[in-house]
Amino acid sequence: MEQLIWNDSLSVGIPEIDKDHQRLIDLLNDLIQSVAENKESEEMEIVLEELLSYTLWHFRHEERLMQTYEYDGFMEHKNEHASLLEQAVNLQNKFKAEGEGITPEVLDFLKEWVTKHILGTDMQMAKYLQSEM
Repeated sequence: MEQLIWNDSLSVGIPEIDKDHQRLIDLLNDLIQSVAENKESEEMEIVLEELLSYTLWHFRHEERLMQTYEYDGFMEHKNEHASLLEQAVNLQNKFKAEGEGITPEVLDFLKEWVTKHILGTDMQMAKYLQSEM
């Protein structure tokens, strides 16, 4: 499975958010690599946990910025974050409880979601924040 490569098209133009996004992509790529190498489930669980923990931290970071600068699209953006976290936690729970593996389809979903979120919702937010910061 191909890894997700950071490039300038994914930059939202706010260095602290871009740094977060680069780290998220690195963690997602770590998970992709773990699956490709057929790592033990315990190792994949650690990588998945780190990805989810960092995702939660990043979402809170964006939400603090949106609240600080009174972004009108805050609730819609926050709801999108909540939806992804719910899906990711469900995936994690299945992985832990049922031993359900992380499939290429799941990895494709995560890659697509990250890219669409950055290129869509995050770009809109960043455009506003750039005018206010």
